[in-house]
This record gives sequence, structure tokens and C-alpha cells, in this order.
Amino acid sequence: MGNGADNPGQRNTLPDWVVGLLLSLFRMVFATRSIQGYDPQRDQMETHMIQYALYNGLPVMGICRGAQLMNVVLGGSLHQKIEHFYTEETNNVRSILPRKSITVSHRSHLRQILQTGSCVVNALHDQSIKELGDDIGISAIENTGVVQAIERRDHPYFIGVQWHPEYMPQSNTQQNLFRSLVHNASVRNHCTIERQMGRE
Repeated sequence: MGNGADNPGQRNTLPDWVVGLLLSLFRMVFATRSIQGYDPQRDQMETHMIQYALYNGLPVMGICRGAQLMNVVLGGSLHQKIEHFYTEETNNVRSILPRKSITVSHRSHLRQILQTGSCVVNALHDQSIKELGDDIGISAIENTGVVQAIERRDHPYFIGVQWHPEYMPQSNTQQNLFRSLVHNASVRNHCTIERQMGRE
């Protein structure tokens, strides 16, 4: 059975609804009820992790806030609110279900990973990328102009997505993101081990 996440022209199917319902219940049960404000210690820690990964050529994949921080660390900025991108006809959908259509850049690394030029994703964000950071390129966008994914051109694997692929386990297209991340990390680790053995 197909699913809406892997078929942009198709409505959400039974697997989409079942996964969406289970994840929504899971989030309701386990989500913290406290309102999380600005956390400078978290920002500092994650900024250092991104900088370390960049310096050492480690693979990085950022999801939602992570993608935004990747852009900011490299000198970019954010739209604090995104309502102005939408009209009554292009309503800003917020859903754990894949309901927002995006276009993936033809020459992007992301296109090679997802193996498609368009897909449908979920949307849980209030902010979006505004000005791009150094050597950052847009790899996916929605028709309203909201940036949905970024990557760094001179890095082997530096990809940030605005949606939540971890909430779409029914989508083979989205699982390709995690497969590619694991593969790149494995290759990087193998190369490191070979270099260390060569020094002995």
C-alpha cells in the first residue's frame, strides 16, 4: 500500500493516519507541559557541536530547530514568524501528518538522497530560514517561498530539514535521510580507523 508521504498527488492513506494518531498520542503522553523559553546553554552546546563537526568533516543532519541553528551558526538569520508567507488560499498547515508539498532542488545532495524532486512533509514549525549562512544553499522549498531544507556545498554531509522525518517511519523516501546519515557516518568512521592503523 502506498502512502501520501511518498506520493505527492495522493491524499494521506491509512498508514499515514495510523502513524500520525500513534505519534500524536505519544507526544501528548510524554511531552513536557512546561513552556520552554530561550535556553542559552543548549544553544551554546549545540553551536559547539556543529562547529566541531564542520571543522572535522563529520556528517550533520539537523531537524527543524537543528536546521535553523545550522544556518545561524554559519552567519544566517531566521524569520521569527512565517504567517506573512501564507494567504487564505495557502493556509499555513501545522500537522504531524505529511500535508505540505515541497520541491527539492534538482542539483542538491538532498535530491540524490530522497531520490525524488517533490514530496509531502509534515509541518510543526513557527520559524523559518531567512538569510542564508556562508556557503549554505537551499535544497528544498515550498511554493510560498518558505525554505524547507538547506545544505552546505563544500561539506560531504551537512543537511538541515525543516520538517520531521522521524515522524514519518511509513515513508521510504524520508527514511532515506537516516540511511544516508548512518552510511556517511560509517564511511567517515572507517576512514578514521584506517588512518589510525596507518600510523601504527
